[in-house]
Amino acid sequence: VAKFQIYHTDALVREVPNRALLRSCELTGDEHHHVSLHCHARGIEWMASCFDYRAVDLACELGAKTIKVGSGELVNHNLLRHVAKSGKLLLLSTGMATMDEVGAATEVFDMACGGNGDDRLSLLHCVSNYPTLPEHCNLRAMKKLRDTLFCPVGFSDHTMNFDAASNAACMDA
Repeated sequence: VAKFQIYHTDALVREVPNRALLRSCELTGDEHHHVSLHCHARGIEWMASCFDYRAVDLACELGAKTIKVGSGELVNHNLLRHVAKSGKLLLLSTGMATMDEVGAATEVFDMACGGNGDDRLSLLHCVSNYPTLPEHCNLRAMKKLRDTLFCPVGFSDHTMNFDAASNAACMDA
């Protein structure tokens, strides 16, 4: 799987110091189309982290089976409902959220799926720190998420090596 980010700088941020850098990294719809075709031609599943409705719609147009929503958008319930209506699988990152916020997001998604969201939702435990120090990964949080919210849980790794990801895999991520 190759994951890209679809965002629209003007919709994502106002005047911030790194706005020009953010804009320089933004791919156009045509560029995303080209990359998705390249992936599909090589048997690589293409997917995207989406930050707004237009991003979700573009990802669907380009054949994404899965939509990722980052932790910064976990409380954007309208976006979660839009993903639910798309019929796609959802990877929902939990990095900056409280357990109550994660629970509310999973409930919103499930309700928007007509009560059948459990089959389409996976949570990703992560620490929203770049890079994350290995001792800050708190991989036990995956078990807490799994046991509390009863859905598959993975790990979104921001460390500088593979140890945390390997340990997460050993913990059924």
